[in-house]
Amino acid sequence: MKILQINKFFFLKGGAERYFFQLSELLNSRGHQVIPFSMQDPRNLPSPFANRFVSHVALNGSGPIAERVKTAFRVLYSLEAKHKLEGLVLEERPDLAHLHNIAHQLSPSIIGVLKKSGIPVVQTLHDYKLACPAYLMIAEGEPCDACIPGKFYNVLLKRCTQDSLAASAVSCVEMYLHRLMRTYSKVDAFLCPSRFIMGIMKRAGFSEDKLYHIPNFVDGGAYEPSFKRSGYFIYVGRLSREKGLDVLLDAKRRVKRPDLVVVGDGELREELERTASNGGGISFSGFLSKDRLAEVWRGAAFTVVPSVWYENFPYAILESFAFGKPVIASRIGGMPELVRDGENGFLVEPGDSEELAERISYLASKPEELSRMGRLARRAVEERYSVEKHYESIMSLYERMLK
Repeated sequence: MKILQINKFFFLKGGAERYFFQLSELLNSRGHQVIPFSMQDPRNLPSPFANRFVSHVALNGSGPIAERVKTAFRVLYSLEAKHKLEGLVLEERPDLAHLHNIAHQLSPSIIGVLKKSGIPVVQTLHDYKLACPAYLMIAEGEPCDACIPGKFYNVLLKRCTQDSLAASAVSCVEMYLHRLMRTYSKVDAFLCPSRFIMGIMKRAGFSEDKLYHIPNFVDGGAYEPSFKRSGYFIYVGRLSREKGLDVLLDAKRRVKRPDLVVVGDGELREELERTASNGGGISFSGFLSKDRLAEVWRGAAFTVVPSVWYENFPYAILESFAFGKPVIASRIGGMPELVRDGENGFLVEPGDSEELAERISYLASKPEELSRMGRLARRAVEERYSVEKHYESIMSLYERMLK
């Protein structure tokens, strides 16, 4: 099968890109031909199709007015992406197209190209973009569903996109434009990593018969688990407001042991480091190489994911499980589907640093529980989120779309 894999970034930016690359690698390894389509960027991985990618665009709201207006029109409907994909489709004649994150840098203009060419289209929903113009369903630091169903004007009223009236206006117009054009009705199937996002899409007005629950996967064979006791626990991810790092640091102040290692970077790093300097037992490692991250993660006792927004299906939990580490996560979004309270970790109320501290103390003082939960976490990867299980689900959907 010849499959177009389309994502706006062609470097490892986040969870969406991780899945995009892992799925592409999996399909190639099973004898399929994967054709990528993306945006040019100095950080991109090499690809023989790189000259087919659209030109780079920076969405930082800076530059002359004329340039910003041009960028806004490209976000709404990219003629460049449309024409470049037309040429790629004509030359390669793919059997099916699998979309990932396409908004803004590529734009939904590409969907019409695919349908006009008679190519079945599936899209994995890595975030809430089709229900929330600002992606995250969070406003003023709190979970928000004001734009559901179709009340996209709220993104403008709340200035949810980059805290900018102009950027929020573009996001608002984009959503109403493609609703008017019925652009996303041309997608044949939406892949929902969590049942939570499936429920959001139903509320947003998407047809239930187009929604398919297919969780992400992790190659357990690439992770060597460890169930030993450790003197530290770990957070791995972006250092941004919605991730609940302030809650985590407040919880850590309430417990002396174990230490906390924060892996990752982001706009809050300096602020968090200043806050952490008032206490002790907290270190910030920044980004780590793949091998170094594996070493640090294997040495940890457990992982904490204290997000205060609707996480969809975070890789931090999957990877922690693969290393045999239980997870303490917020009871929000899709995380309760992964973390089974008292089995492979604990669930706490989002924003409750006192409850989080209690669970940290409990796991730190119960080595037998750590080992039991860690083994059950690893078993979840092997039984529910394996490569084989995912491949079977994806191919079943692809074949259904091609009938």
